[in-house]
Amino acid sequence: MLNRRELVKLALVSFAGLCLVVLLIYAGYLYSWSRSHCDLPGACGDQIPFDANLWRESASLRDPQRIRMIDDLRANVPLAGEDRVQVLEMLGPPERSEIFQASCDLVYWLGPERSAFSADDEWLCLKLDGSVVTGHEILRD
Repeated sequence: MLNRRELVKLALVSFAGLCLVVLLIYAGYLYSWSRSHCDLPGACGDQIPFDANLWRESASLRDPQRIRMIDDLRANVPLAGEDRVQVLEMLGPPERSEIFQASCDLVYWLGPERSAFSADDEWLCLKLDGSVVTGHEILRD
């Protein structure tokens, strides 16, 4: 028969073992969850050059190809100073978004947020002065 001290020691060792098992299971879950999102384009950093045709095509499919192109678009295509008509020809029609209506003139859905714990979507917000783009930013909903 175990005395009180041995029972306490056994209980602490058992509890520590149980905590370790739970921690390993949780870590495995987080790893597999984050890797399962890699089949979504852009989720794991696989960027591609901006392609206006692919950008416009991906709008109707709700395909997150845009999230893969946004960094290249912002770095290499001068949006500021472009005319609204030119932007619409290049990017296609904007999304209808009540969320960003007050802060953006043109809004484009990019795809799921680029993070391991993606809960939101990312959006390209273009601001206009009259018909000229004056700025742009990426927003999350």
